[in-house]
Amino acid sequence: MEGYESLSRGALSAIEAARRVLPLLEAGPPIKHVTPHGLALDVPVIYDAVAVDRMHMDPATLNPLPKGMPHPPWPGPAGAPTDEEVIEAANRILGRLTVVPYVEYREPERAWLIPLAWGSFIVLHLRLRVEGDRVEVEPDRPLMAELRGRAGLP
Repeated sequence: MEGYESLSRGALSAIEAARRVLPLLEAGPPIKHVTPHGLALDVPVIYDAVAVDRMHMDPATLNPLPKGMPHPPWPGPAGAPTDEEVIEAANRILGRLTVVPYVEYREPERAWLIPLAWGSFIVLHLRLRVEGDRVEVEPDRPLMAELRGRAGLP
């Protein structure tokens, strides 16, 4: 039973840490790309200068989309919201997120995956590594690489 209790303590520590991190999340520069269905709009979510996940947004309403939902059809870049409008809307949404008090464990990061909800939608995940009393927020490495590439950095 000791192994389960230790595991449970780690999960609860990750949930509490996610609650502390939540108010510190902010929107990064929007990523707009054209898909076969039209414009897709993603917003990197930043914690301590590191991208931790991306929020998919509906370019027509600037509301977040549930994780896994395809972007809705949008005719293209014409009429798309400005980066400033997207960032403002995303920051407003980030301020209304709640931590869902359930976790998954993910390898190879060796981290707890904590869902964040906007209303009834899970729109983001935080990956937190718990080692004793220390908790670290894991970056979204592919997203970090994409942002570096967009900025022209190696």
